[in-house]
Amino acid sequence: MMGMQNELINQLEILIEKNVKAADEANVLGKLLQEENWIEAEERQLGLQRELAGLQNEYHVLKTIIGEDNTLRSLQKTWTPAENAFIDERKKMLLEKESLLRVTVSENQIRTEMQLAFSEHMVDVITGHHAETQAENNMMINETF
Repeated sequence: MMGMQNELINQLEILIEKNVKAADEANVLGKLLQEENWIEAEERQLGLQRELAGLQNEYHVLKTIIGEDNTLRSLQKTWTPAENAFIDERKKMLLEKESLLRVTVSENQIRTEMQLAFSEHMVDVITGHHAETQAENNMMINETF
């Protein structure tokens, strides 16, 4: 049974490391978005997508180690508290890293959406197509036809 536990621990450590790398990539992407450095941001976005694809593969490996019919929790019921302590520590660390990655990606998404909304507003202002102007134009068109 110890072989499976070592395999699990190694896989959890790989997942922790990959989550950290993906979060770092997302952080750099966020800074580039904030600086409006679009070309480098696009390259970093591709890098982040590669990191996330690699991360997904590692989760599949974890599921393979655990087995289709098991959960990590059900396996741990068969092990001693001492054996579980190290695995629990790794699981907790993995959850923290996953959470950090989620927050970073969400912040980037919000930042991007805000920049897009601002850009759309500026286009409307520059081209003179305010909502009121558009509504007036629509009324004139309706009255004409």
